[in-house]
Amino acid sequence: GETEWNKIGIVMGQSDSPLTEAGLEQVKTTAQELKDIHFDAIFSSDLHRAQRTAEIIKLERQLAVQASKALRERTYGSWEGKIGEDYRKNFQHLFDKVKQLSEKEAKSFKIAEKL
Repeated sequence: GETEWNKIGIVMGQSDSPLTEAGLEQVKTTAQELKDIHFDAIFSSDLHRAQRTAEIIKLERQLAVQASKALRERTYGSWEGKIGEDYRKNFQHLFDKVKQLSEKEAKSFKIAEKL
């Protein structure tokens, strides 16, 4: 679901940001769509936003959410907590370089570009 940082274009990665009201509604909608699907287990990263999402999706299932740091999103280092568009402006030459890289090399730039 949408987080406060997603909403205003801040790069998040492994930093935590709470779900917005819209994000909570998105998760509740997803939970309803998944209500008839059997789960053997529920896994989540240890970040609050992910655990909150997992708890909502769990609904009435008698399962514990298994949280692990190993399931966190990728880290964006010093980009985290900053406005994504600012980095695009300041490092446009790097984004332009993506076109010259192999698909494997370009993957991390493509992810950052979406931010």
